[in-house]
Amino acid sequence: IQLEIGDSVGSKSDSAFVDTELAWSVSFIPSKPSWIRINTTGITGSGLVYVSPTETNNTGAPRTVTIVLTPSNNSVAPISITVTQPPFTLIPKLDVDSTTLNIIGRPGTIDSFTIYSNIDWTAESSASWLQLSQSSGTGNAKIIVTITEPNYTWEPKTTGIIIKPVGHPSVALKAIHVIQWQTNLAVHKRRGGPAQYFRVYFFHLA
Repeated sequence: IQLEIGDSVGSKSDSAFVDTELAWSVSFIPSKPSWIRINTTGITGSGLVYVSPTETNNTGAPRTVTIVLTPSNNSVAPISITVTQPPFTLIPKLDVDSTTLNIIGRPGTIDSFTIYSNIDWTAESSASWLQLSQSSGTGNAKIIVTITEPNYTWEPKTTGIIIKPVGHPSVALKAIHVIQWQTNLAVHKRRGGPAQYFRVYFFHLA
């Protein structure tokens, strides 16, 4: 009997059905490994033998263990079950939770996005008016985007943040469109009395 479990913790389990009226016991050849868990629904009469992985196989090669089911009646031959765990195969992923950030133009204003990944990556932008809290990493990460310069122009500024995979050319990069809206301008002029205000506000009309 051949069973195969998944290459990592929480992945595929397998099972075999024991059809008997006898009591039976479970043993391993050569011994019980740390990378497998076995559960049985009973050791007297018919039942199921469940096997599941408890470790990821990072050895680079399949590994096997033999489970021996031995009946209480010595005249009945034991049954051997070979369990195989294949080597771990990484399926690279890279994703982000947002494709657009709208940020007010004042310096110090922040926004953020989250990278979901199981590989190395880099994050970069060519804009001088924003700063990223992290420019590279591995796995998941929350990136804080901070505005460093005001926008006193008549139009919103735009740029892109590019998230690139490292060492996995088949994985597509991710792009985030960043919009910096105009900074509110307030001029305070004092002429010997109470302060007089001259305010100019920029509004984006959708």
